Amino acid sequence: MAKNTLFNFLNSRFTRNTLIPECKKITLDTNKENNQYYRLELLLNEPVFLRVNNQAYELLNHHISIYETEKLNNPQLSQYHYTAYFTDDGGEIFRLHVYFDANDELTMNAVFAKEEEENKYIPIETGQLDNDLINLAITYVKPVIASLRKEQHKIIEQLEEDFYKLEKEAAELFQGQEESSEEYCNKLESICDVLKALAPLVTHNLYLNKLRFFRNIQKTLAAESTAISSADALHPPTELIQEDFFETEEDNSVEEISSSLSENKTPPQSKRKKRTKTADRAEQNLRQLSIEQQLLKQLDRTAQAQKLEDLLSKIEVFSLKHQKEKLSLSTFAELQRLHREIYSLGEKVFPTLLFERKFDLAKQLVSWHHLLNEKYLNLSLQTKNLGLLDFTLTHGHFNLTNQKVTIKDKVYPSAVHACFALDSKQSPMGDCLSILLKHGASLCVTNEKGLPLAYAIMSVPNHPFKAALLANRDKTLDSVKFLKELRFLLKNCLTAQFSQEEKESILEEIDYCNSHLNFLLQPDLNTSSAKFFQKKSDEFIERHLGKIIKKLRTDPEITFLMTQMDACSRRLVSLLGKGKTMVAQRQGADTLDSLDKLLVNYKIEMDNFDEVKSTVIKQLRGQLQLVSKRIELVEMQNDMVRCQGRWNRTQKKLVEQQKVLLREIAELEKEYDLQHQVEAVQKMEDELKQLETVTRELKKMLHSLSNLEDSSLTGVLNALPKLEPNEDSSKHLVKALTTFSSIFHQFSAQKSANENTEDEKHKCLKNS
Repeated sequence: MAKNTLFNFLNSRFTRNTLIPECKKITLDTNKENNQYYRLELLLNEPVFLRVNNQAYELLNHHISIYETEKLNNPQLSQYHYTAYFTDDGGEIFRLHVYFDANDELTMNAVFAKEEEENKYIPIETGQLDNDLINLAITYVKPVIASLRKEQHKIIEQLEEDFYKLEKEAAELFQGQEESSEEYCNKLESICDVLKALAPLVTHNLYLNKLRFFRNIQKTLAAESTAISSADALHPPTELIQEDFFETEEDNSVEEISSSLSENKTPPQSKRKKRTKTADRAEQNLRQLSIEQQLLKQLDRTAQAQKLEDLLSKIEVFSLKHQKEKLSLSTFAELQRLHREIYSLGEKVFPTLLFERKFDLAKQLVSWHHLLNEKYLNLSLQTKNLGLLDFTLTHGHFNLTNQKVTIKDKVYPSAVHACFALDSKQSPMGDCLSILLKHGASLCVTNEKGLPLAYAIMSVPNHPFKAALLANRDKTLDSVKFLKELRFLLKNCLTAQFSQEEKESILEEIDYCNSHLNFLLQPDLNTSSAKFFQKKSDEFIERHLGKIIKKLRTDPEITFLMTQMDACSRRLVSLLGKGKTMVAQRQGADTLDSLDKLLVNYKIEMDNFDEVKSTVIKQLRGQLQLVSKRIELVEMQNDMVRCQGRWNRTQKKLVEQQKVLLREIAELEKEYDLQHQVEAVQKMEDELKQLETVTRELKKMLHSLSNLEDSSLTGVLNALPKLEPNEDSSKHLVKALTTFSSIFHQFSAQKSANENTEDEKHKCLKNS
């Protein structure tokens, strides 16, 4: 069965006269690999030109391709793609491909290619044209696909309604009377027709499994009908012949039965007994299933959940196993009744488990996961039930980008829009948004002003949803696809009616996307350790610099120094190699963690822009010197390696220069290396803790001394350890006096040292 439900929908409804809005023609075609696809030729009501660098591309024709097979792990075998053909001023032909998934999101970069020879295209760089090409595709694709999905949803709902109605009619129709068999068979045929149309339109297997179940019953009844017709045509309906037919061995085919009857041979008695035993055994098995079903209804919800799937499986296996046997019509009615009642019981148990938060049990009821519709999505968002939301999105099937949600009678374009609208200090929605992002929801959907919702988070310091963004970095800040899509949307916003201040803010976020994309697209930097360091860095900035980070990033002097620092860092990374770079990145992440704890512990706030800016500029200048010296050192050491074995003046000179560089680097590290600064503060903190420990011990000792009479030597002596007979007491006395002397000496210096350490530590933390 084809995996692409959109193709299956078109396949079920396609005729030569099929009309789709914005399409002039729809054709079922095959490609070079003989794969079927529908080609939707799009209208072109007016000339369309794309212009870049004095070059104009005119749109000749375009279409949407919807292939029979969809593969999630291959971006080029997405659910559908847009194809457009252009010509330039010189008459050259160009082709555009833009691929979309089931959530209507791009699966890869747009592919723009130039025709070199007939039907052979070579991809070319699009540069500034990239945004216009994607925008063109979205503009023409969106209304067509939206219309198809809406119609598909309506058809699915109608077919589901037809199925449940027919199933109920079939159950009510047949009461075990033989004269109802023909009407019952007709009803089964209608049920199978509906299921056959319904199964390819949905992603789950519920209706496919039901179709198999009813087909098994249908095959049995069809075989019986064929055999009876053959027998009646050849012989009078004598009692003997009727008896022989109904006891036919289960492995005999219809042709074998007819042949046996034509030769007027009565089956041996042993075969009649075997067939009777087979039928009896089937009836007995069915009775056992019926008993199990009755017992199941009496159990508690937990026990029912553990047994439901197993009993349903037994019923479906029974229908498959006995499809070639002659069973009474009442048996089929009982089998269908059991099947319906098990499903009905599951439809009661499954929601109960969800509301009781027994998600491990609900997970086992795979045959009822299709019940996870928008009702559960709406409820979980309204009640902020994180477990239910996560379960619903894990086991249900939703297009979160376009799935409307209704909360308290208000309709929102998507679940993400609902989170933004409902969020408040009293009722935060950040955790719900985090789960939505985890399951593929897009922050690139736009608000009423046309701005991406991701921009609303990233452009506001300490936005309440920033934590959700950071918790799903692989789908947001560390995703090339996300950053490119966000950048594309933000660039489009620059042409809209926004204030100058808003446009400047948009440009800042575009710059952020560009810088982070440069980082992610660098093979040497795009490593697990680099991403870990970036994660820690973003978390640190969000916690301690959130209020002023935008001003810092856009300050001209800081921007200039950061550009120089970025170039030097890349040079150093290329010289150090992957191994040393990864170690340094891990150490950097640990250092940020330590600094974060120190700032939180001592409640140091970094919200004074002028003070922080001054410190940042000083640090950047110092670190530029430090990185430059390190680059010089690595290059010098590489030269020394090449000179090995030739101890000459050059080698001696390099050794001397290395010593000087190492001293200079050591001095710069003391003042500008973050790790050294944090370690220095931690050392001071340890010293302070030692002084605090001494203070506590001294207070205890003074408290003990205060309990003694000042002029009572006897009391002091009584406080000393008791001596054994003939033991020299001078040892104990010397030990006690030494202890007291040490403590008093430390106490005398403690106050001033404590004050000096506190001042020095705060100074270091500020500089860090």
